[in-house]
Amino acid sequence: MAEAYAHTRLGMPPETWQPLVDHHRAVAELAGQFAARFGAKEWARCAGLLHDLGKMRPAFQAYLFRENGLRHPEHDHAYIGKSSHADAGARLVWASLGKAEGAILSNLIAGHHAGLYDTADLEQHILKQDRPSDNALFSPARATLQAPAKIGISPRKDRFGFQLAFFVRMLFSCLVDADYLDTEGFCSPERTAARSGAATIPELLKRFDAQIAALQNAADPTLPVNACRREILDHCLSASAQTPGLFSLTVPTGGGKTLSSLAFALQHAARYGKDRVIYVIPYTSNIEQNADVFRRFLGDDAVLEHHASFDFGGDDDRNKLASENWDAPLVITTTAQFFDSLFSNRPSKCRKLHNLANSVIIFDEVQALPVKELLPCMAAMQEVADNYGASVVLCSATQPGITQRKGFEDGLEHVREIVPEPQRYFDRLRRTRITVKSEPQSAADIAAVFRTEPQMLAVFNTRTQARDAFGALRGTEGAFHLSALMCPAHRRAALAEIRERLRTGAPCRVVSTQVIEAGVDVDFPVVWRAFAGLDSIAQAAGRCNREGRRPCGAVTVFRPEGKDSKGDFNRREAATKATLLKHKNDLLQPEAIAAYFDAYYFYSRDAMDSLRLVHRDDDARARCCFLFEEEAKFALIDSTMDGILIPWDAEADALASQIRAQGAHRGVMRRAQQYSVQVYRWELEKLTEAGAVELIAEGVRMLKNMRLYDRETGLATSGELWMDAGQLVV
Repeated sequence: MAEAYAHTRLGMPPETWQPLVDHHRAVAELAGQFAARFGAKEWARCAGLLHDLGKMRPAFQAYLFRENGLRHPEHDHAYIGKSSHADAGARLVWASLGKAEGAILSNLIAGHHAGLYDTADLEQHILKQDRPSDNALFSPARATLQAPAKIGISPRKDRFGFQLAFFVRMLFSCLVDADYLDTEGFCSPERTAARSGAATIPELLKRFDAQIAALQNAADPTLPVNACRREILDHCLSASAQTPGLFSLTVPTGGGKTLSSLAFALQHAARYGKDRVIYVIPYTSNIEQNADVFRRFLGDDAVLEHHASFDFGGDDDRNKLASENWDAPLVITTTAQFFDSLFSNRPSKCRKLHNLANSVIIFDEVQALPVKELLPCMAAMQEVADNYGASVVLCSATQPGITQRKGFEDGLEHVREIVPEPQRYFDRLRRTRITVKSEPQSAADIAAVFRTEPQMLAVFNTRTQARDAFGALRGTEGAFHLSALMCPAHRRAALAEIRERLRTGAPCRVVSTQVIEAGVDVDFPVVWRAFAGLDSIAQAAGRCNREGRRPCGAVTVFRPEGKDSKGDFNRREAATKATLLKHKNDLLQPEAIAAYFDAYYFYSRDAMDSLRLVHRDDDARARCCFLFEEEAKFALIDSTMDGILIPWDAEADALASQIRAQGAHRGVMRRAQQYSVQVYRWELEKLTEAGAVELIAEGVRMLKNMRLYDRETGLATSGELWMDAGQLVV
């Protein structure tokens, strides 16, 4: 029988092609190495050895020859076009192994290109189809097939089905990444070579130690905040010696959480041989700010920044390649990217998952996890710590109280606090005084306060409230507006001027939506915050007297005039009201924050697992009856928004021209993110009806009428088209 091939080289003779047996062995070996980190080496090896078994079929081999302009010496008569191949190994393990092993391995193999299937669909459309011609062809493989060892995870009675589905996705990741990497190594060796050269964890730790020593030597020793930051850093370094598992890092705003958490992560990873550090951050603006800090400390080669707004550059850039599977020493990504991948069934999204094993995972601003998917997020955190060798750190100044306790049985277990008695740092770093206004405040009322304060920040819950307040303030010296309706390039320019004014003492009066609370590092003497969840109030207060250079900053919580809040906003406000009854004079202390989250979770108890991913028919999943396609509907953030490209400057115009000429390929669209504003689809429809946007490529729209983009406040969306365009700056 002629040699069977896995991959060809266009225009080259068959002697230069990759034999199928070599590909199977290489994928099995690599997938096994990946899975060995969580005790599943033989499972992954078995899948790797059989994943492309269908390529042995005469029709597939004839297809390979025909695609290269050749006739197969034995099977040219069998050519019927491109033949599927993932079904063969799936049927073999299904028929030959036990129910559990067969169900798991068959799904991995059948889905390694198409994605993991719902078990019922897999059985009906693939496994139960009969191909008698395969029997003799695959009999040697059947004769040597052995069931892998038992699943090496510690089962929990309350969620074993969840654990099993998680295990399958992690195995799937091992197989898919190994298949991609071996195929790339044969077909595109230059890309494989470009993946090398990443720094190691010990190297990053050495760089960090040198930089942090220089920073501490330059810090003003007379500022109390610097003494606290030094102590918190020391606690993190000390705690890094603790055995891997779940940790919390509770540090008040301004306490140096970013660098202290990095210190813990690098030291802990070096001590326990962890492969990488993964930073999970809720907002893109946080990511960009933290990534800049990490690059200054560790070097450009150390940081893989993976999110929709980041431009990787060339196709063979090492960071771009590493983003495919997170094979980098330090990864920074969004909360949505992280959890959406964990519950996906798609090969491209799942490919990175095995690299969560044996890592240190930092969840920054963990209080920002949406409540509607809180239970599956917590279950995933617990799982990577319990069964995949990861250490997980929950970072926040307002810890959301997601540990297990009476009335919250699904909370995280065995969480250790890194900073002993964090309450004392909240006492020592208390830099603000909070006042709660009882009477509703109009936009004119807020503007009047602004005019008495040369430097002040006011944060609102909605775009409309912020626009109204800025409208009353417009024309006042040093007036600025910040909103997600401003493209990122616009916001960055505004923030640069805001920071410079704050530094020099020039008038600086900022009206903002919640976008400024997403880790934006600014320091105002006076902050006003519209009534909201206590965690949001605490974030706003963190922008007041941040560096402690004043005896006390003034934070005022007020209720804007207008309609009452709905949905989750309403639940958060109700929880804040309940907390005020007992903690009115000390709203930002850990006890008040804990009371707030207890109330908030009580009001939200029916919305914490909208797809029932944790406790959905667990018995069925425990019997390996999976719903991977159904569970892949998980989405941490509402996806019913679309981007509009804003022709903000010459660079944006050039990008628009490139998109018109070449289409919306990945590289140009990543750069275009810096000039894009996200709007709800109903808003886009209204803007389209008004002739405000044009379609410049498939799925890509650009603002056509720049009179609808205010150079101070951003895009005027459909609900605001009544604004006199003549008042807007063109």
